[in-house]
Amino acid sequence: MLMASGAVWADSATTPSVPAPPVESQTSAAPVAATGEVGANQLVGVDIRNANDEKVAEIKDVLIGNDNTVDTAIVNVGGVMGMAGRNVAVAWNQIQFFRDADTIKAKTSLTEDQLKALPEYTSDGGVWHTK
Repeated sequence: MLMASGAVWADSATTPSVPAPPVESQTSAAPVAATGEVGANQLVGVDIRNANDEKVAEIKDVLIGNDNTVDTAIVNVGGVMGMAGRNVAVAWNQIQFFRDADTIKAKTSLTEDQLKALPEYTSDGGVWHTK
């Protein structure tokens, strides 16, 4: 069970939603608590890999929608080590999370170009919105 904590609210009118196909392998990782639950703060900084196992983004924040469930991740794409990239919103169902021993890994079927084409998001006082 993945659990979000410390997340901010997303505007459901601007949240993309596209079904994601299944993904098989992954390599980015973050520690997972012994209980198996994962807090949002543990997802921040996790690399997201594409179908070719290349890093295409890094999770910056996790958003909770109006239905009180996690529905969006703000990810940084096109930067180097999280710097100088663009923050974009990715529908939660576009990211697959996997456990590998005591780590969590993330993968998407989206390409880096597809991610870069998404509207840029910015944060004002913890509230994310399109730029």
